[in-house]
Amino acid sequence: MIRGLYTAATAMNVQVTRMDLVSNDLANVNTTGYKKDFAVVSSFEEELLYRMKDIENNRSNNNTIGYISPGARIEDIYTQFTQASFVETGDKNNFAIQGEGFFQVQTPDGLRYTRDGNFSFNEAGSLVTKEGYAVMGEDGPIELGEEYLDTNIDIVVGRLGTIRLGLENVGKLALVNFEEPQALLKQGDNLYISEEEGIPA
Repeated sequence: MIRGLYTAATAMNVQVTRMDLVSNDLANVNTTGYKKDFAVVSSFEEELLYRMKDIENNRSNNNTIGYISPGARIEDIYTQFTQASFVETGDKNNFAIQGEGFFQVQTPDGLRYTRDGNFSFNEAGSLVTKEGYAVMGEDGPIELGEEYLDTNIDIVVGRLGTIRLGLENVGKLALVNFEEPQALLKQGDNLYISEEEGIPA
């Protein structure tokens, strides 16, 4: 009976984790660039049970009861990085990545990665995330300067990430990819952290 309670408890823990993941996905249904998570469930290694009285009494007949599973566990949390649909916002500072890749942003704790292209220019003319983190280009943060804010020239981003201000090339987004994007860890603010260096996309 006690063994059965432990088995039921492990199953409940699995369901709690699944519900947490679903709740988080629902809370972020309108979050730009959000990727949902899946729980990978596996069972504990099966145990072979014996009748102990038969062993103690040295009985020669078969004392095997059979195999029993101690329950289930969460083996891994898997993030699904499939391409989502695009939504046209009408904002020239909103970007999207078609296919694989991540934007790089500079935070106080170092480089982080995101699929969220909901950017804007701050008062200094720097391209930033909605949290104020600098968006990185190949030569450093994308900075057009305060004078850009006083012009009516539109910014244009090419398919390969090249940024043009009118006819002038002013930078290129530093897009990166990872051999195993599932190894990225979610850190909040729609950002990911990686122990490995990204590959230019």
